[in-house]
Amino acid sequence: MRINIDFYEFSELRNQYLALINELEAYRKNQIELILNGKRSSPVEIATACMVQEEGSYMRDYIGNEIGKVVEVRFDRIGEV
Repeated sequence: MRINIDFYEFSELRNQYLALINELEAYRKNQIELILNGKRSSPVEIATACMVQEEGSYMRDYIGNEIGKVVEVRFDRIGEV
């Protein structure tokens, strides 16, 4: 059995994964709550879920307070289940 791996594609996916983790860490450092499918989650949990989904995708919702400051980012699975 032979497995072919496209290292360019793998490298690009890894870069996207790390960039998403960095983005989410920045939100968390600014006291912005991160929610995945209704549950408080870490940047790694959210990035992993977003990168490994086989069908469907995740939609982001930015939740603001009464003065318009973002206080929560929600990631909800949409599409096929």
